[in-house]
Amino acid sequence: MNVAPLVAASLGAWLLLEASARPPSSVTPGELSPHFRWHEFASKDGAPFSAEAVRWLPTLAQALEWIRWRAGATPLGIISGYRSPAHNQAVGGAPDSQHMKAAVDFDSRAWKPAQLAAFVEEGIRSGAIPDGGVGVYYRPADPEGGWVHYDQRTLWGYPRARWEG
Repeated sequence: MNVAPLVAASLGAWLLLEASARPPSSVTPGELSPHFRWHEFASKDGAPFSAEAVRWLPTLAQALEWIRWRAGATPLGIISGYRSPAHNQAVGGAPDSQHMKAAVDFDSRAWKPAQLAAFVEEGIRSGAIPDGGVGVYYRPADPEGGWVHYDQRTLWGYPRARWEG
């Protein structure tokens, strides 16, 4: 999927945001952070990022950088990031899904989901990353495999949440 128009539209909106929402100056256009790119978080239906997603995804990417560092610089795979309202509905997402703001489902080839979730919790407890929603999902065919959901819902007024799915 060619995400260049989505990123261009999103980057245009991003430039209008307050300076605190901007990624570090070492990040070049098209990148959210040193190891994460806008296209990895794009809605699977090709819709452009919402203004909320443009505002919050850089913050989420910085948290993922910390998680990646804590996991020994192990690459993290982005399974799902931003979802447009239409895509969220198509996949059966909750009507107020955090994916429509800034949320991520991610995995790692080197770590089990419970271990990744423990890194997220460690970051939250230490104050390195914002609190929010943390969910652990397992694949029925592979109990060792699965993914972690992380969002920063407390930044926009929602209470923290924990679950397994």
